[in-house]
Amino acid sequence: MNEMSASEKAFAEVRQKGQEGIVEEKNKIEALIKVAKDEKLSLDDRQKAVNALNKIIPNYNAQLDAITGKYMENKKALDDYLNSLAKKYELEGAKDLLKEIGKEKAKLAMELKEADDAIERDKQINASSNFVGGCEGRAMDTGAATYTAHLKNNKVSIQKKIDEQNQKEHAIFDVYGNDLGKQAAAEINKKPVITNTCGGGGGVPVVDDDKKNKKSDKFKAEQDWQKEQNALNKKAYMEGEKDYEAYVERMEEIEQEYYARILKNKKITKEEKAEAEANLAEAKKKQTDRKNSPDDWKVKEEALNRIAYAKGEKDYEQYTARMDEINVQYWKKKMERSDVSAKDLLEAQAQYQEAVKKQEENATNASREAEDKAYNVQLAELKQRYIDGLSDTKTYEDAVELAELEHLRKIVQLYKEGTKERLAAEKEYQNKVFANQQKIIQRQQQVKQQLKEEYFGMNADERLTKYDSDMAALEQVYHAEVKAAGDNAAEKLRIEEAFEKAKLALRKKYAIDSIGVTKNGMEKANDKLANWLESDAGQAVTQSFSTVMSGMGEIFSGVSSLVQAELEKETAAINARYSAEISVAEGNNYKVAKLEKEKQAALAKAKNEANKKLFAMQVIQAVAQTAQNAISAYGSAAAIPVVGYIMAPIAAAMAIAAGMIQIAAIKKQQQASEAQGYAQGGFTPQGRVNEEVGVVHAGEWVASQKLLASPVARPLINALDYAQRTNTIGSLRADDVSRTIVGTGAVASPSPQPVIIQAPTDNVASAALAQSAAVLSKYEETMSRLSQRLNEPFVTVNTVTGDTGIKQAQEEYDTLIRNKSPKSRRK
Repeated sequence: MNEMSASEKAFAEVRQKGQEGIVEEKNKIEALIKVAKDEKLSLDDRQKAVNALNKIIPNYNAQLDAITGKYMENKKALDDYLNSLAKKYELEGAKDLLKEIGKEKAKLAMELKEADDAIERDKQINASSNFVGGCEGRAMDTGAATYTAHLKNNKVSIQKKIDEQNQKEHAIFDVYGNDLGKQAAAEINKKPVITNTCGGGGGVPVVDDDKKNKKSDKFKAEQDWQKEQNALNKKAYMEGEKDYEAYVERMEEIEQEYYARILKNKKITKEEKAEAEANLAEAKKKQTDRKNSPDDWKVKEEALNRIAYAKGEKDYEQYTARMDEINVQYWKKKMERSDVSAKDLLEAQAQYQEAVKKQEENATNASREAEDKAYNVQLAELKQRYIDGLSDTKTYEDAVELAELEHLRKIVQLYKEGTKERLAAEKEYQNKVFANQQKIIQRQQQVKQQLKEEYFGMNADERLTKYDSDMAALEQVYHAEVKAAGDNAAEKLRIEEAFEKAKLALRKKYAIDSIGVTKNGMEKANDKLANWLESDAGQAVTQSFSTVMSGMGEIFSGVSSLVQAELEKETAAINARYSAEISVAEGNNYKVAKLEKEKQAALAKAKNEANKKLFAMQVIQAVAQTAQNAISAYGSAAAIPVVGYIMAPIAAAMAIAAGMIQIAAIKKQQQASEAQGYAQGGFTPQGRVNEEVGVVHAGEWVASQKLLASPVARPLINALDYAQRTNTIGSLRADDVSRTIVGTGAVASPSPQPVIIQAPTDNVASAALAQSAAVLSKYEETMSRLSQRLNEPFVTVNTVTGDTGIKQAQEEYDTLIRNKSPKSRRK
């Protein structure tokens, strides 16, 4: 800071105090003037305000006009008064500021002397220190140089502050010096001065003799004693009989003794006694603060610490820890001083917190280094035991893992909660704990898996899962090979053969055929087949069965009518032939009886041949109906929750069994009809309405030609005739007869009959389950292969010319078409 800036700062402080001093007085004057000027108020109130103003302001001479009542004032007198008032308070502010400057200069003078002494002691310590080589020696040298520089910088800073205070003092005296001198002269005889301040002389406390007045004669003996003792003490210091510490200490004792003597004076007033007691307490406090000077203490402790390190009494870690401790305590002592300013206190608090933080960080780092060192030593010992054969591999690895976990746990404890170092250490520790737990679990699983493979092997579900996985991979390889083969038919054939062999090998490897009767195998096969039945392909097959059965009903009806017509034709021919022969042999009873017997045999044979044809059609229809019933039963039972995989194959098997029973019944009926020969019942030959061709017996019923010609009644009669010839009259029901009657007169196609499933015995159920599972598995595999093959491309070789070409085939087809019709009908 330069002199001009110091002056401006001093002026600003003084003027600020002057303005603050006149605020109250100025506000009071302005309030009185406002009342005096307010014509709305009474003249009495206004006059009181004028009188008060005249008492306060010299030569103001304010008054109220007797006629108009207007307020009249001496403006110049008011301004002069305010200026003089401001000047007065500025002088008071200047005096106060000079007192503060004097105290600060005395304090700084003491600090400057202490700084000089500290520099001198540092020189002596550095000169007497032993040499220490290596890194530690260099660190010591660096620390010593840094400390010396700190002392010198501290002295420069103190001197700069002293210069600043001198600049302020000179600026104030330049402006207010004359007025302050006059004021001091006017007040010299008003009050004795017993205070003792610290002035110049290198920080030596002296008595301010200039402030004595005539009324201080009652304290003259005490003042003379103090002056004498100060002179003796100063002489001893200047002649070298005392060092600076002893000199300062004696000055403090003299000051305290001086105030003690003042208090013993019997002429002292109450106010003077109170002031003397306060000054004595302040003197004692200053002595205590000086003896407890943080700077002196720090210099001494750091020097002792460096000496202990140089002598080998402390290692480097202990040396740095003590330095951190000294720094923390130093700033703590700074904060505890009573004479510290607000600015210095704030700086000391900041430095203290930083010192504490640095101490903690250094302590933590030292602890971390010690822990890392101990951990590495432990690892080395474990490794050596393993090398020496004192521990096996597992024991060594487990010990290393435990040591690492304990090491990480200790590192976590080194850092404070919430710090980023603590969070990072906790994360590393938790990751290691988790990894260790996973490793233990993996080891346990490996042991369990080894025991299972060694003593139990894979169960059915595991074999199926592994088989499905390998099969899926095999199919991917197969498709890739087929795609790579392109149009090479031979290569594709080789790949197909290899694929089939591989599938058989996989089935053998995982014993898939032995899983057929298991619940899992049946469930999977049932699910696949049920899904297939619900798919487009399955629905197409199911619908095709229904379509075929519907068409078969119509075909069987037509064929039945055709067979019936042929039978009637052949019967008529037999009757005509034998009627003629019987007519010729009329009268010869033996021959007539023989011809009648032959006739009946011929008729029986014709009917038997026709019945064989109808039987064959019935078997075909029963087989188709059985297949449709089996599919319907399987699909319905498969949808049942929980037990669907069991009920579905049983339902299908029972439907098949019912169909086989029906076929066996048809066969038995055909055998029975062959044995009977069909001698009873049937149609008569064609002829006129009134032509007699037979005899009606008792209890019979005869249908007329008109009824036979009816499209509604004829199917019913055909059905009854069929039942009579097949010996199934006893099994006819009303529903069977009604189903044969349709609007068009055709025989209705038989609809699928519901399958009634009866619970078989345990042995039968087991056998049915095993057989059904095997059939179901084979059927599912067949359907799967069919679906897979249909999704694959078909490779064909087509030729256009030659004996097997398309052209030759077209010509042959055209020739066949031309030969189909006579030339006369060709267009």
